[in-house]
Amino acid sequence: MANTARGHIEQLPSGSFRVHVYAGTDPVTGRPRRLRETCPDDATAAATLGRLLNEADGGRFPDRAATLGQLSTSIWKSPTLRCRPKRRTRATFAAPSRLC
Repeated sequence: MANTARGHIEQLPSGSFRVHVYAGTDPVTGRPRRLRETCPDDATAAATLGRLLNEADGGRFPDRAATLGQLSTSIWKSPTLRCRPKRRTRATFAAPSRLC
């Protein structure tokens, strides 16, 4: 199995391989960012490890752990949003905890 300072490959009980790569810390939450991907064989896992390390170095990776709050905030602030919802609707989506 390939191991680096920031990533490793582990074999799962099913025979597949899981690749883990540390991609730094999230600037908003301060939590560590980790990229994970499952591959069917060892050769594919080694290639995936290299690809994920390159993505982490360049900062070119999707935020797969984005929250619904982050999504709704980005939608409401989008300059391409043509129809603006009423103020009460925006307030409801901005603070979903008030619905509970």
